[in-house]
Amino acid sequence: MKTFPKILLITILSCLLCLIACENDNSFEQSDNSGSSVVIEKLSRVATSDDINLWLNTITSNETIVFEEEKKTTPLAPVHTVDYVDISRYTGRWYGIANFPRPFNKGCSCTVANYGIIDVGLSVVNKCIRNDGNDTGGAAGKAIVVDTLSNAKLKVNFPPSPIYGDYWIIDLVNNGFHKPYSFSVVSDPTRNSLFILSRTPRITTVRQKNELLKIFRNLILQGYDLKKLKIIPQENCNYSFFKG
Repeated sequence: MKTFPKILLITILSCLLCLIACENDNSFEQSDNSGSSVVIEKLSRVATSDDINLWLNTITSNETIVFEEEKKTTPLAPVHTVDYVDISRYTGRWYGIANFPRPFNKGCSCTVANYGIIDVGLSVVNKCIRNDGNDTGGAAGKAIVVDTLSNAKLKVNFPPSPIYGDYWIIDLVNNGFHKPYSFSVVSDPTRNSLFILSRTPRITTVRQKNELLKIFRNLILQGYDLKKLKIIPQENCNYSFFKG
């Protein structure tokens, strides 16, 4: 009985994945009492932040069962990182798709990050637009690789703060050798932070939608509470503010 809720939740995600896989150039609709016609219609075009929120609402309306029934009685396994990160394929421009809100990114939209190679790991420059329309001025720092076998565990610091935070890469979407990674998921061993990054600011293709829902599924399997996940608006953004 205790495994049923998680099976139910993964089944819901699998159904959404099937809808995406069956998508074609013509719009289509399929109605039932759960309102799935709305989900299907929104999967047949460019995904906005509202659309991704709809997917999350579909998932998390059932996810409550998982965390109420299982989280309190079943100890969470340690957070797993990916097996290996090719740092050269991780560099470049990333766009924030979703995160667990923190004080430093509260009210942010149009979130952008640039990574470059340095001798100890990665240089990091983050920027976003606040609710008042002003950009954050940016935060520049570095991420030091602490697990050189995998390159998946780093410590990130933004001066003048002396604090180094965990930067664990727990999921990557690999679109072929020598190509840049298309999605990254970053967290820490406590599961208190979570960032979903994409190479594009908008989720525009069937493949991207499929990859994003698989990321949601993997996060659930790792014990993350997706009810805490906040979608970052990337609509109507002028990225000329980002010079990094």
